[in-house]
Amino acid sequence: MADVIVVTPQPLLITTGPTTIAQDIRTALDISNWDFLDLQVGLLSAGTSGTVVVNMFTSMQNLVDDSSWMSGGINCGSASFTLPTDIGKWKGLVLPASSSLLLRFLRYQIVLTTTTSASIMISGMGRKR
Repeated sequence: MADVIVVTPQPLLITTGPTTIAQDIRTALDISNWDFLDLQVGLLSAGTSGTVVVNMFTSMQNLVDDSSWMSGGINCGSASFTLPTDIGKWKGLVLPASSSLLLRFLRYQIVLTTTTSASIMISGMGRKR
């Protein structure tokens, strides 16, 4: 049976690009109930050029928010958007990606290259085997 997963309860607006931001550690999702995640990542609005990359990381802890979360965690999938052609588009993201695995907690990281702003939404379904 599948369950609804809401990673961003409302659109996430980033206005300080180019930059890299990570989801607040206190809101990392406990995904231990599911073996697979079928997510949809939407780029609702953005600047006029550059790329927006949404990386999904998984780790065994949600207590220490330092560089080890991203470097020691596992990048289990990503979605890349090219501006301006991908504005308003949604991309499917099946986790874990091939050659990866899911640990207990899930967290996003958003990378804006040369663009100055983006509005992102992430949600989907969690499935068991």
